[in-house]
Amino acid sequence: MTTLLLANAATSNPALPQRVPSPVRGSGLTRIRLRVLIPQQRHQQPVISHLVSACGLSVNISQALLKRNDRPGQFDLELTGTIGQLQAGLAYLASLDLVIQGKPNPDGDGWYC
Repeated sequence: MTTLLLANAATSNPALPQRVPSPVRGSGLTRIRLRVLIPQQRHQQPVISHLVSACGLSVNISQALLKRNDRPGQFDLELTGTIGQLQAGLAYLASLDLVIQGKPNPDGDGWYC
């Protein structure tokens, strides 16, 4: 599997993934897996939908947990797109001041967060 480097220009969060596997060789698409914590006050905003409509990303939600009592919701996402689309999506998430945690071992089957 080909490994590409994703520039972390959108945010200085060291937890974001730096090495990204390309799901299809020669496709020009790249996939990243990450966990996003969405605070209670943003639960009614279309955060995930914006990644698709405005950033052009394909989004797979592998796990979701919305919590009550002012606790953040948790989404394990797999984002697929071009490097530019991924950078735009990460910049959007960072602009909302969401906690973003990367999964540094894309070949493993457990989330590292």
